[in-house]
Amino acid sequence: MKRLNKLLLLSGLLAASVSVGAGTASGSLAVSATFGALGGACTISVPTSLSFGTAIPTPIPAEGVTGNGALQVSCDSTRQFDIGLSYGAGAGATCAARRMTGGIKTLNYALYTPTPDGTGHTNVIWDSFLKDCGGVYSSTTVGATAKMITVHGLIPTGQIPDLGVAYQDTIQATLNF
Repeated sequence: MKRLNKLLLLSGLLAASVSVGAGTASGSLAVSATFGALGGACTISVPTSLSFGTAIPTPIPAEGVTGNGALQVSCDSTRQFDIGLSYGAGAGATCAARRMTGGIKTLNYALYTPTPDGTGHTNVIWDSFLKDCGGVYSSTTVGATAKMITVHGLIPTGQIPDLGVAYQDTIQATLNF
């Protein structure tokens, strides 16, 4: 795969959100961009934002709380690509402990890379291109067929979120092709 000199940025924002207790609703705007490069173009979009649900138990149970979102990559021809995910906007977030913010509190969560077919998940933490704790997702599109890629999230046990607070974060997806 040829590496572009320019960082191909944001193609999509993946919003992670969770509400604890009562009455909060949220939505996200799917964002896409097209990049021309080396004789071809690819796009990335966010057809499904990651949500951990609206009735999260407190404290977080032993198995944690899971949620899934999706990214979609489309190229005009068969291309190899990599996707890295930022650590998010939560103060003090790291690759292994991204942070959703709700008021003045934070709630840690992790994102995991999908299986090679893009639908299940592995135990590898989804990293940015800094590659300091996990890995990026690498795959190949087949012709002009769009590829759906699952983003698996986990809120680990041991946290006690505040009731009635909506926690959220925004992750930037970077597509290199």
